Amino acid sequence: MNLPLRKESDSKLKVPQASSEAKILRFPSRPKEAKTENPAEASPVVPEKRTKEKLRLHLRTVSRNEVLILITAQCSIGILFITVVLSLFSHASSTGVVLTAVLLNVLSWAFRLRHKASENENSTHSITHKTWQQNELLFFIDYSVLTVVYGLLIYLGSAGLLPHRIGTPLFVNTIGIATAAAGITALYCSTRLYASTGRPTWVFKTTLFKFFLSASILGSAWVAGFSKDYAFWGCLAILVVASSIKFKTELSLICSKCSKWNKHLRISAQLMTQQMPRITWTRLSLLAVAGVALPLILVINQWELQSVIFVLFGLLAFAELCERYQFFACVSTTRKSRKP
Repeated sequence: MNLPLRKESDSKLKVPQASSEAKILRFPSRPKEAKTENPAEASPVVPEKRTKEKLRLHLRTVSRNEVLILITAQCSIGILFITVVLSLFSHASSTGVVLTAVLLNVLSWAFRLRHKASENENSTHSITHKTWQQNELLFFIDYSVLTVVYGLLIYLGSAGLLPHRIGTPLFVNTIGIATAAAGITALYCSTRLYASTGRPTWVFKTTLFKFFLSASILGSAWVAGFSKDYAFWGCLAILVVASSIKFKTELSLICSKCSKWNKHLRISAQLMTQQMPRITWTRLSLLAVAGVALPLILVINQWELQSVIFVLFGLLAFAELCERYQFFACVSTTRKSRKP
């Protein structure tokens, strides 16, 4: 009896069904990164706040014309303001002092015309900034015209060429008061202009106080060189008081580099002491020596030396140039958010 042969090849050729062996043939998944158990091997994580603060620690590009505009304008306003105040107390105004104020004002306009602001900065200016810019320009024009008129009155009056109706002290003093008022208003608008940019270190009160101190220091130092008797000692008193106050405020700003409350002042102080230490300590030393120490020696010994005063003016002018350069360079790059 012939039995049917069993086909073993059929059983071997059967396709295996999906089983556990099929899972082994799948493409392996991407291996995960091995975690380092040793914390020293892992890269240190820098806090986000510190990285942002380090990015702000860089000096801002400064235009020379922008610095010279402020220095010449403030010096001209300070000289003319102190001259007008002295003329009210029966002290004759010196022609050289008034002509110096006129010349400095002309230089300020020359630097203003040369100065060109970049398009990127102008695009970020607000409507308030533009309005104060127009007001500043308007009052500086008024101040320039009145300065020329007042200078002509003083020059022609000293030469005896003015008519009696125009050359009266009342009329000349009225023009002088109007000129000083226009200059102070222009300085006020200039302060508002920088405060409206939204930079935390250009706060209105601090900037206005700093600008008026600079005008008082430079103006009193220059007028003292042309004055005598009580006018000379009065100018030295203004110089010593203004320089002492400014030295104290500048030193307190530098000491705020360790402050934990105002990070913007801390950034400015760090830029002054770390990026520009020589300029910082040089201008503070000149302010203390030429603005406080040497004038006090002249007052105590009653030395009326105009030649020394002009040397002091040169040192103080250099210190103010350095201070105004740091005013623009060592400023926080962040801006305050305005309410709509």
